[in-house]
Amino acid sequence: MPHSKASATRQHGPLSTLPLAMPQDTCERGAVIKDATIVFDLDGTLVDTAPDLTNALNDVLVRRGYAPVALASVRAAVGRGARVMIETALRRAGAKDDIEEMLAEFLVHYEANIAAESRPYPGTVAALDRLHASGATLAVCTNKRERLSRLLLQALDLERYFAALAGRDTFGVSKPDPGHLLGRDRPRRWNTDPGGHGRRQRRRSRRREQRRRAVRVGELRLCPTFRRRPLP
Repeated sequence: MPHSKASATRQHGPLSTLPLAMPQDTCERGAVIKDATIVFDLDGTLVDTAPDLTNALNDVLVRRGYAPVALASVRAAVGRGARVMIETALRRAGAKDDIEEMLAEFLVHYEANIAAESRPYPGTVAALDRLHASGATLAVCTNKRERLSRLLLQALDLERYFAALAGRDTFGVSKPDPGHLLGRDRPRRWNTDPGGHGRRQRRRSRRREQRRRAVRVGELRLCPTFRRRPLP
């Protein structure tokens, strides 16, 4: 005989659901950010570099007699590196060429015009200001070469925000290999203190200095954010 709702309640107690949001004091956002190391990608995340990358790629292509590529096609592959962009352009043209020579030419043009049109995305600088003011340690992990990454950050006056930088040639591996973020595979550490912020942070806090010297995923304190939403 089926049980009624009243009898089910008497047997098992009142029905309840899991909370859809954590209490405010369970995860104090300010405290978490203060003790956090936050690692950003560079191209396509902090900075819109697609225009300058497109110009450098098209300079190489056109001088070799190939058709230029559209900005949208470069933007779609912006985080994969210059070599991949060159290989993709040649494949679409149905052509073969000396990729090493083309890459060398690309890098010369790109370095000379690294911030001609590249700009931080709207809100990036304000967000970096807030995170730094909240006590977070900021870093960059990018598939752009370390030297070019530093030149770009310097040209856009962003280097001062970051306590560490790892480019595609900083370690023996690069993204998506997790060793790029963890700093494994080679004894070399992250290149720390690329700008003046690190020195000021070091004077303020020995604890932050320890975090700054070795950016590691294991040091992150994570707090999931739950948002209230209707049940399905």
